[in-house]
Amino acid sequence: MTRRTWRAAACTAALLVCASIAPTSAAKPTPGALVLSGRGGSYVDITLTRSATVVPMHLAAALDEDGHPRYDDGWSWTGCGAKRGFYLRPLTGDPLSGVGAVDFAELRYGPASDLPLPGGPIPREPIPFGRRHLNVAANGQSVPDDTGTVLRPGRYRAFLLGEGTCQVRVPLGGYGRTLRATASRPASFHGQVSTLRPAGLEPAPGVPMPRAMVVTVPLTIRPATFAFALLHRVGYQVSGSTLSYSTCVETDPSQLCQRATPLTPNNSQRGEYRNRSSAQPPPGAGLPVSVTADATHAATWYAPSWLPAGSATAKVSAVSDQTTALQAVTFALDL
Repeated sequence: MTRRTWRAAACTAALLVCASIAPTSAAKPTPGALVLSGRGGSYVDITLTRSATVVPMHLAAALDEDGHPRYDDGWSWTGCGAKRGFYLRPLTGDPLSGVGAVDFAELRYGPASDLPLPGGPIPREPIPFGRRHLNVAANGQSVPDDTGTVLRPGRYRAFLLGEGTCQVRVPLGGYGRTLRATASRPASFHGQVSTLRPAGLEPAPGVPMPRAMVVTVPLTIRPATFAFALLHRVGYQVSGSTLSYSTCVETDPSQLCQRATPLTPNNSQRGEYRNRSSAQPPPGAGLPVSVTADATHAATWYAPSWLPAGSATAKVSAVSDQTTALQAVTFALDL
């Protein structure tokens, strides 16, 4: 072998060795994300240069093999106070064709503590935004929160929902890079949690306490306002337990929803959202009856222009037994 031939063979061997030890991770796509910072509530307009998939949740509805809530694929926050969330609204087309979610620290989840019955952890599930996740399908079930929404390339208004200094990180599946934006324009945003207990009664350990609530909250409705009134219930489902409720946003300021009365033409549209997450007692608990700890969300929501502009009242009323907590969430955001 000549010296020139030996050198060529050596170079070829070196290249093959380098290629064989090169890290395979270099070929993997970089996960994408939107990092939205500022003071909530506020917004900033952003541009997505390619399609991205968003999963609108923080804690997954499913549990892992050890019975703990999964945290994969979800959005997360730093700061933000008792309210934390986001919404990505396309600047063209249907304003509710975007995606987002909001969570309230004041909302209680399991295990239901008023009854001395075992139950696993109930996954915390923020309230989703976007028509796709708010619509109830023909079978009465909402689209699962772990189902991603594909955002097409284009301009979006990114809303940062929170209190005080806030940062929200939203994974963007398939986007391939991190997009950082500062929300500096103020957004008209209302979010409130109300909790009521039975008047004059103190819950006793081990005693199931019926609960009743009526909550009314004034709201200002504008042409671009998205609003909802939601009931949050945590408790145990046992044979014979009952839950009766109503939720609405109406121009009528009376306490209860007036669904039996004629509606004005532009107050005739409403959507329904229902969701239930549960936790079964651990094996071998030896319970005499079938018991399931659960958290229930039931809401009536209104897209922009569905309500007449002006003063309105968000209303939530409910009566339930075998219940640890009855809470109401009233919400409005100008999109």
